[in-house]
Formats: sequence, structure tokens, C-alpha cells
Amino acid sequence: MRWSSSAGSTPSPRVWGSPPPDRYRPRRGGRPARRARRSSDRPAQPRIIECSSETEEQYEGCLSFFDVRGLVRRPLTIVVETTTLDGATVTTVYGRGLARLIHHEIDHLDGILCLAPHTRRPGTDSRPP
Repeated sequence: MRWSSSAGSTPSPRVWGSPPPDRYRPRRGGRPARRARRSSDRPAQPRIIECSSETEEQYEGCLSFFDVRGLVRRPLTIVVETTTLDGATVTTVYGRGLARLIHHEIDHLDGILCLAPHTRRPGTDSRPP
């Protein structure tokens, strides 16, 4: 299932965003505590292009179903290709816990829930090809 705003409309691009810049401003004057990234640095259209053959099964939950947990098998290492908003392609390797987190979030972008086995790719408990 993919999200769309209304019937017949084209879906918006999948973007991993950062909070708006005003979120980093201190409440009482001074300089911002942290600089926000430029919008051109935000990765868009993330795609897993490679997964390690080594997998690990761990309990996973989701804020969508706060009190529900289940065992999910995921690869220990993934390679993700993204496109920045200014058109550059970026390839990043993630390992262990961060690989699991990134994989989980990409599954959400593809409309897949970690606890829905019928939507996962056989053998890896991850998203379909």
C-alpha cells in the first residue's frame, strides 16, 4: 500500500526530512543550538540496493502499534541509495542496529509493517522485491 493524497493524484516523493530550522532555536535568545541541514542535503527516494547474507532475528516494535512487538529477521548490513533534492545520488552502507532502523523506516515508505508477514520478502522478513 502506498500513501496518496487523493484518488488519481500522483504521490509525493518519499523524503527523509529533518525538523524545520526553528526547532533548533533556543527559547531564550542566543544562537541556534544546532544548525539545520540544508534542504538539498535531505535524502529522497531511499532504495535498498544490497543486503548482506548474514541476518539476525530481533524483537521489533513500531510507534504505529506502541504495545505490540514481534520477532523480525533482517540483514546485518544494507546498502541504501538515495537521491538528494538537488539530484545527486548518494550510496550509504548501514550496519547492525542502524541497518535495522533504516530498513524499518524504508519499509514504512513502501507501506510495509514489520508485523505483517504476508507483505515481507520470504527468507528475510523484509520488504518484497
